[in-house]
Amino acid sequence: MARQILGGPTDEGRASYQVYLNVCEHCGSGQQLGQGELVDVGSEVMEMASCDAQHVRAHVGPKQPAATQTIPRQVRRSVVRRDAGRCVVPGCRHATYVDVHHIDPRVEGGGHEPDNLVCLCGAHHLALHRGLLSIQGKVGTGLVFRHADGTEYGGTPKPHAADVRSKVFSALRSMGFRESEARLGIERAAAHVDASADLATLLKQALSALTEGIGKAARTR
Repeated sequence: MARQILGGPTDEGRASYQVYLNVCEHCGSGQQLGQGELVDVGSEVMEMASCDAQHVRAHVGPKQPAATQTIPRQVRRSVVRRDAGRCVVPGCRHATYVDVHHIDPRVEGGGHEPDNLVCLCGAHHLALHRGLLSIQGKVGTGLVFRHADGTEYGGTPKPHAADVRSKVFSALRSMGFRESEARLGIERAAAHVDASADLATLLKQALSALTEGIGKAARTR
């Protein structure tokens, strides 16, 4: 409903809606303008915006620099048309104001190649950046969709395990771990604990798995 009211450009090469976010170039934190005040937004909102947005740099002077798109217009247009302008998550055919998502995140080296881009509705895009959904693979070789507990999307997830894993994902991201690192840590931790494990147990195991991996990488170098 909010997106419908906000409207937005009809050009498939441009991000489908416009919400003003003020982004710090140094730390990457963001704020949204609301009722004349800047309000902090969560990291998942910033990650959604980094996938598919229009950028306008702060500027003082008579001539404002031209706005730029996160994804080149011609690439975005081809991806939207390839996916028929609909969310690619199985069972979802939402086609209004979809976002274009980077399967491999841009901050982790993911590029704008069409094989790394898919259309997602706002709900599934947010769920992915909150750790409630995962997408693995490439468009050309096939995508795998899973719930937070690892269950194949469309199956019956375990509510407790899914809730705990999504909270551990958020905790790891707030500690500075990248999306892929957080998912890997949870995957490794889940192999050593029961599905009924609580938040503290899974988080401790995930941190142990990640710090051990970082230590091995450092010793290898």
